Amino acid sequence: LPSPVSSPLAVQFDTLPEQIRFAAAITGLPPGQNLLVGGDFENLQTMLQAGWQHSEHSRPDLQASVELSPVAPYADQHSLHLQVQTVKQQTATTLAGALIESPPLWVTSAPVHVAAGDVVCIRGQVRVVQPIVGSVDGLMIFDSLGGPPLAQRFTQTDGWREFVMYRAAPSAQDITVTFALTGIGQVWIDDVSIRPIRRGDAAAPANLTSVGWPTASPAVR
Repeated sequence: LPSPVSSPLAVQFDTLPEQIRFAAAITGLPPGQNLLVGGDFENLQTMLQAGWQHSEHSRPDLQASVELSPVAPYADQHSLHLQVQTVKQQTATTLAGALIESPPLWVTSAPVHVAAGDVVCIRGQVRVVQPIVGSVDGLMIFDSLGGPPLAQRFTQTDGWREFVMYRAAPSAQDITVTFALTGIGQVWIDDVSIRPIRRGDAAAPANLTSVGWPTASPAVR
C-alpha cells in the first residue's frame, strides 16, 4: 500500500492478518469498470453535469482558484489544478509562518452509488511541485466513507504520485472523494477513478466496513 490509511484493515495491529488475506485475494484481479464520471478532468461541462463541486472558505488575504490545466498532465490533455495564493506578495512570508485554520479551497467529486457491502478501489495521481505552507496537512484526500480520519496528506511530491484507497460500504449510499487544499500553494490532480471489487472476485472481510472510521465524513471546515 502507498499509505497505511489506504485500507482500514492496515491501521490497526489486530486486523493486519485480515489485510494480508484481503490483499492476497485481490492481487492480480483485473480492475472493474470506472464508475466515476469526470475523473479524467478533460471536460468541465461533463464534470458539472455529473455533480462535481468546488467550495471556498473566503479570506480577504487569500485568493483561491480551480481550473482544468494543460500543464504537464498525467494522462490525456488536462489535469485538475487547485491554487491558493496571497493577495499581496508582501504578506506571503507572514502567512507562511502561521497556520491557516480552515481549508481555503476544496473540490468534491461526483457521487458514485454503491450497494451495501460493495468494496471499491479509489485511485488517482497527485503532483505538488512546491511545499504547501501555512498548513501541516497540505493537500488532504479523503472519501465520504473513511472521512478525514483516513485522509491521505501530501505536502510535496517528486513528480506525479499515486494514491490508493480501499473502502467498503456498510449500507447502500453515494460515495464522493474530496480534495482539500489546506494551505498556500498549488496542486495538480489527475486520472481519478472509483472501481468496484466484485464479490465474485474477492469477498470483503467482515470488518472492512467498520474498522477505523465513521460511516459518513464530517463536512470540511
